[in-house]
Amino acid sequence: MMEKLRQFAEDKRGIVAITQVIILLAGLMIGAIVFSQLKQQALTVAQNNNDTDAQSFITDTGTTGWSALNLFVIAAIVLAAGFILSLLVAWGRTGGGAV
Repeated sequence: MMEKLRQFAEDKRGIVAITQVIILLAGLMIGAIVFSQLKQQALTVAQNNNDTDAQSFITDTGTTGWSALNLFVIAAIVLAAGFILSLLVAWGRTGGGAV
C-alpha cells in the first residue's frame, strides 16, 4: 500500500493535467466576463450613435465569440477526460484492480 502511494506521489503528470484544466477554466471565465462587458459597452455606443452597421457587426462578432468560447469549453472537457483516463491507466498498472 505504501509503495503505491509513493509511486502516485512521484508521478506528477496527473497533477500537471488537473492544473492545466483549472487554469484553462479560470481563463475562460475571465475571458467570458471581459468579452461580455466589452460587447455590451460597444453595443451601447453603437445604439447611441444610431449606427446600424456597427450594431450588426457587434452582434455578429458576439455570436462568433460565444461560439468560439464553446470550443474552448470542449477543450476543457477533453482535458478532464484525459486526466480521468490517465488515472485509470495508472491505477491499472499498479495492480490494484479486482481479482
